[in-house]
Amino acid sequence: PDRERALARAAAFDREAHFAMLRRLVGPGAEVMIAQEARERKYDPERHRRRLEVILSGWDRILEILDEELPPADELEALMRAVGLPLTPAEAGLGGGLGDVFAATADIRDKYVLSRLVWDLGLGDELVP
Repeated sequence: PDRERALARAAAFDREAHFAMLRRLVGPGAEVMIAQEARERKYDPERHRRRLEVILSGWDRILEILDEELPPADELEALMRAVGLPLTPAEAGLGGGLGDVFAATADIRDKYVLSRLVWDLGLGDELVP
C-alpha cells in the first residue's frame, strides 16, 4: 500500500458528489446512509489517517490472514460454479460501470468491508472501473 497515495485520494474525496451518487443509486434510502455517515464519520480525514496507519502497520498480518482464510481463486471459482453462482457482472445480468455500486457498499452499514479497505487504500478507481 502507498501511504501518500491513500492520503491524497482521501483529501481529494468529494463527499457531496459521493452523496449525490448514493441518492442516484439508492433513491430516498440514501438519506439513511448519509445520516449514518454523519454518525460514523468514516470519510473524516483524521479518522482515515488513523485507520490507514493501522492498516499499514498490520499489512503483513492482513496478507497472512487472507492466505490462511481464503481458498485459492481457482478453488473458489469451482465452488461457485458448482452451485450455479455468477462469477462476473455479465453472468449476473449486470452491465459495466460497477464502480459506483462497489463504492456505495461502504455505506450500507457500519461494518468494515472490502469496499472500505479499498477506499482507505485509495484504490477504488483502479480496482473497480
